[in-house]
Amino acid sequence: MSDLIDAGYEIQKKKKVTDKHFKLFEKAVREPYLVVFCHLAGEFLCTLSYTYEEAEEIFIRLSQDRDSNVRLNNITNLLRWPTKKIIDIVLKNGLNDKSTRVRAKVGDVISRLQLKRYARILPRYIEKEENVEVKKRLEYGLFWITHEYEVKKSEIKGYDLWIKVGTATIGLTITFKEYKDIDNVVAEIKKDEWNWRENYQRKKKSV
Repeated sequence: MSDLIDAGYEIQKKKKVTDKHFKLFEKAVREPYLVVFCHLAGEFLCTLSYTYEEAEEIFIRLSQDRDSNVRLNNITNLLRWPTKKIIDIVLKNGLNDKSTRVRAKVGDVISRLQLKRYARILPRYIEKEENVEVKKRLEYGLFWITHEYEVKKSEIKGYDLWIKVGTATIGLTITFKEYKDIDNVVAEIKKDEWNWRENYQRKKKSV
């Protein structure tokens, strides 16, 4: 991990990326540790993909690697936002991957990156998917790129609301009155997920 950090400092200092750096990043994507393959190597490769074809080639090459763990890491790294070209090629390969874990991860990435253009593509893959768990994950991805939120009556009190904020889905409980004004509630949560209720109530009082 220290090699990756040192490489980052060296690139920043010399304003130059060498073959040695790219080989180091590609090797790191093969590691099993999230902080290594994604938070460090993935972050570097995604940033460099906008200016270096070598970074783009690494993503494409690893999406067809023999090791399914590497292919899974590679798809996970899309969460650090490389170029659109990379995202589309890697996801296409992922949707057709023989590994159920890789295919399932595609649904997660599409959802978290809010890739709404895949709303036309996913139904085809969902229909032909034979693995139940993968089908659920792809359906989950499709739902969250075509819906802003999901709300159900709570078994305890009020309503359970799940809403997409950034690359995460947060869950919280709202009252019946808030449920009746759900669109405005969702808008406030998206603006400030921590202080939304205070802001919402303040606006209601001022009306």
